[in-house]
Amino acid sequence: MRISRSVLDCASPLALFDRAGTDVLTNSPILQSTAICQSARGLAQSKTLRDGASHYAVERPDRGRAFPDLNFTGSCNLNFQLRTFRSYIRSVGASSYIATCVLAYLLGSIPTGFLVAQARGIDIRTVGSGNIGATNAFRVLGRGAGSAVLLADAFKGWIAVAILPQLMLPIFGIPFNTPSREYYQIIAGLAVVLGHNYTCWLGFKGGKGIATSAGVLVALVPWALLIIFSVWVVVFALTRYVSLASVAASFGLPFATWITAGSELLIVVTSGMSLLAIYKHRSNIQRLLKGTESRFRTTKEKERENRAKENLS
Repeated sequence: MRISRSVLDCASPLALFDRAGTDVLTNSPILQSTAICQSARGLAQSKTLRDGASHYAVERPDRGRAFPDLNFTGSCNLNFQLRTFRSYIRSVGASSYIATCVLAYLLGSIPTGFLVAQARGIDIRTVGSGNIGATNAFRVLGRGAGSAVLLADAFKGWIAVAILPQLMLPIFGIPFNTPSREYYQIIAGLAVVLGHNYTCWLGFKGGKGIATSAGVLVALVPWALLIIFSVWVVVFALTRYVSLASVAASFGLPFATWITAGSELLIVVTSGMSLLAIYKHRSNIQRLLKGTESRFRTTKEKERENRAKENLS
């Protein structure tokens, strides 16, 4: 007996299970990560399904045999279940990416500098450069508070990339060794930097993302971070401009990633992070060009300048 191709396609899942066993579907890293995989494995290993596969066999040119009593209800039902598996997997993947992105953004949106300054009764947005980042915190709040803001902002970036995906993958039933793990880390890294730069708690006006980006890079490309940190130190030591050192380090980030054998995807991502950091420093760049940008000064240097002004007056 011959039947149409559409019916043969409908029966194909049974032939898949009967001839290849459970390995074709259940060895998939994605299917192994879902509860549906357990159901598929149980169906494929059951005696009922294996007996049914031979019962529903049809005449095929390569096998040259036929079986009576054709009934494709079971095979069509299984084909529908397999399509449901694929739809479920796609929805789980999309949901896990979205959840990771949202949580990373909320983590980055915590305005550390603003909160530390508020604890001292100061609105950091109205003093110094008006920025809530670590540089202005050093300038307005002093070395201790500035260091605390710097470390907290960097820690946000590191947690988002190193810890958050580890927490999210098990929630969605995805194994830690999934090939797409790097994608979760990259999404979390970009989202946490955007959360810091455009915090929803302060009218989407935040910091410039240098410390948070450093925390992201510690987890993603630590050797590239070491290179651009060396660039930052050299430029800062020569000029005493924090902004110029940050721009120079940001410009060198994609090249440092390329030198340290980062993947093409990481090179593209770090290029985006570099452009965002430079864009956030556009006002500093304008002041540098006009010669009005403030240099970093220690407390002793400030006292010395104040005494010099008093002597002149």
